[in-house]
Amino acid sequence: MASPLSAALYRYALPLDPPLPLGGTVVRVRRGLLVRLRAGDGREGWGEAAPLPGFSRERLDEAEAELRRCLAAPETSPCLPSAAFALATARERLEGRPEPSAPLAVAALVTPEAEPEAAARRIVAGGYATAKLKVSGDPAAAADRVRRFARAAGAGIALRLDANRAWTLAEAEAFAQGLEGVRIAFVEEPLQDPALLPTLAARTGLPLALDESLAERPPGAPSGFGAAAFVLKPTLLGAAVEAWVQAARAEGAAVVFSSAFESGVGLGAVARLAARRPGAAAGLDTYA
Repeated sequence: MASPLSAALYRYALPLDPPLPLGGTVVRVRRGLLVRLRAGDGREGWGEAAPLPGFSRERLDEAEAELRRCLAAPETSPCLPSAAFALATARERLEGRPEPSAPLAVAALVTPEAEPEAAARRIVAGGYATAKLKVSGDPAAAADRVRRFARAAGAGIALRLDANRAWTLAEAEAFAQGLEGVRIAFVEEPLQDPALLPTLAARTGLPLALDESLAERPPGAPSGFGAAAFVLKPTLLGAAVEAWVQAARAEGAAVVFSSAFESGVGLGAVARLAARRPGAAAGLDTYA
């Protein structure tokens, strides 16, 4: 690819309605950066860097500083995940890589405040085949909420659960007991201490998925317990995404591409990545 004639960096701030609980805080405005590369013939490529508060290892100002360095020296490759994702996306769009044509399945997102039966009816009516429920708080109450959703949704909906490291080992075991008789695809990151995931898997037989833990591990490292899925957020993983795809395939785990509450620029980039690897329903319902 010829070097772009110009590059620009823009900040954005998107108000969230309702506000988003994240990592023990509440995010009312989603902030990020848009990168624009423009070639001499007028072609443009856009990318997005939006570190997720409480989950990304870099702050927004750090991503901005790294992007400015890379835009000033095009031969430089960024190290911070969100910056790497932004530049890779912008360069791909500038090159005009063909759009994927394969159908893309998306998992419906059910937030903690949603009433389970109403959410299930909405998802079934919307034609979804997969739903992801956020779970946390009291394990018994969370399990009851899952059972209510499963009864209302019926057997045609594959059910994923995401606890975002809400529980101790004992609490997660109690949650697993409360799910008896409910078929689930997997539970993402139920433990405050991810080192205990192999213990939880052995004691309960729960199918478990890695999400936050991937950004804390060496790229491509095995799960250590036979993970059911690897949930890949390019904003959090950057250039390590491909290593995790290969690791998931080697382990027989599902590959689930997922957004991280980016704007439409980042969401579209994740959708294209997912569509090029047809398989598990992608986690792209964050606009809900």
